Amino acid sequence: MKHEDIKIAKHELRIVGKECHVAKPEEASEPIGVLWDTFNTDNLAQTIPNQTKTGSLYCVYTNYRIDGSYTALLGLAVDSIESIPPDMTHIDIAVGPYARYAIEGEMPAVLIDAWNYINSTPLDYQRAFKTDFDYYSPEALEGKGNVDVYVGIK
Repeated sequence: MKHEDIKIAKHELRIVGKECHVAKPEEASEPIGVLWDTFNTDNLAQTIPNQTKTGSLYCVYTNYRIDGSYTALLGLAVDSIESIPPDMTHIDIAVGPYARYAIEGEMPAVLIDAWNYINSTPLDYQRAFKTDFDYYSPEALEGKGNVDVYVGIK
């Protein structure tokens, strides 16, 4: 699986959304799947003010712990965190270098396979374990485009 090295030079992305805790990484698809279901069923995208990329979603992975657990936040890019709905939170995408993978295929299986590869294969870079994220363009959400996976690296 090939990747492209990129650099995020400043806090270009501020994401507002709903989060969940992933206690067991090997079972991440369950809590993250519930997060997606809640986000879509409750139409949470419509409740987030100050959106910058309407129709695009981000799933951000952060707060990595030594036991392997982490936090996942599903949300949208915003230009202001004023008026965040009370049951949501925000995160700034960490600055620094990233490895970007363009993932194509049947979702979510191909995305799960990509993360399994990233988490279990010796890579030609060292992960930072600060902030990783998936970017879903409107086309990707309709099944017509790539999902971009960004892995924070040192």
